[in-house]
Amino acid sequence: MSVLVSVSNDVENALVSTVASVHPSPSSFTSSATASLTSSYASFLSLFAEKEAVQAVMGLEGEDAEAVVAMVSGLIKKVEDEGKQLEIEGKLVSSIISSTSGSPESKLRMIVNLYNLRPPSSSYSLLLSAISYAGSTNQMPLLSPSLSNLPSLISTLPITESETRALYLTLSKAFDAFGDKTSGRSAMVKYLLTFTPSSPMTPSDRETVKAAVRDAIANPMMLWGQGTSFGDLPCVGEVKKDSDFEGVGSLLDVLEEGKFCDWQEWKKKYGGRGEGINLERCEEAMRLLSICSLASEKGEIPFGDISDTLEVPEESVERWVVKAIAEGLMKGKIDQVKKSVVVERSVARKFGKEEWGRLRDTIGEWKVRVKKTEEELKGRQKKN
Repeated sequence: MSVLVSVSNDVENALVSTVASVHPSPSSFTSSATASLTSSYASFLSLFAEKEAVQAVMGLEGEDAEAVVAMVSGLIKKVEDEGKQLEIEGKLVSSIISSTSGSPESKLRMIVNLYNLRPPSSSYSLLLSAISYAGSTNQMPLLSPSLSNLPSLISTLPITESETRALYLTLSKAFDAFGDKTSGRSAMVKYLLTFTPSSPMTPSDRETVKAAVRDAIANPMMLWGQGTSFGDLPCVGEVKKDSDFEGVGSLLDVLEEGKFCDWQEWKKKYGGRGEGINLERCEEAMRLLSICSLASEKGEIPFGDISDTLEVPEESVERWVVKAIAEGLMKGKIDQVKKSVVVERSVARKFGKEEWGRLRDTIGEWKVRVKKTEEELKGRQKKN
């Protein structure tokens, strides 16, 4: 039977009675709670956020622990000072997370419930706590539905640019901790996009941006799938100026736009020394990306051109083409008789301002052609 069934209508007294029944020092806790209830409501609720009290509550059976924490969470709004509210919430969340009792799922529900009870104006820190805890306890799938429209959610929060940046960084780390590298990288791109040319960058910001670039280079086949050119981002351009990042910055340019010959030049100049670069992985990626570049330049590519560009024997060309198709970099057919590759489509390795400009021009040309076709059809209809 729930320990909350027989409580009185006096919520505060019921709360004191329930927690005191499991507290290691019931008399002392009851005395302190009773005294603070008449003098300071903030001090009263703060007692229930203490680690000792939360640890005792977390030992309750079934859903009783969640019910007690939900009761405390609901009463916080009665504290008039918003600063005190945030202080109590922070202490409560910290005590919940550090408790050695209670399941991770139950703890996350407590934090999310506390977040849901708060108005958007003061829910930022709770959102960060929920994301961090979900990531560290392998529970991101439970939180993901609520984060599916995060940009819209952020627009409801009265937070600064730096707080928005911290939110995306926390989200990226949480997904990485869970093992979802794709979502983690997507959140990291959103973090990088928060920097404008005029945004100040702290030393910590610079190191985070450098780490993001190194991670992208460590997974070069992911670069073209981000929908954003790393090299065009203001924050990346800023850290590329650092002398200790020259080699990595140069390699990023090669991976985003260069061909295999550019990779060979980079390797001669830098060789990955001290950069922690996986040369073998980059070399394979550059051959595949070079095929992608050729596919965007020609509708049909002779085996000889591919062999020369990739610097591989002609007999191994088919293997590389098949691999590029399997990676989704291009779609086409191999003509073994003509020893060529007929290209149906290929991905854009980089999609920055120039690429958007070309797309705009192409769409403009399509509109002109469609309008011309419509006029021709109308003319024929009038003649008929």
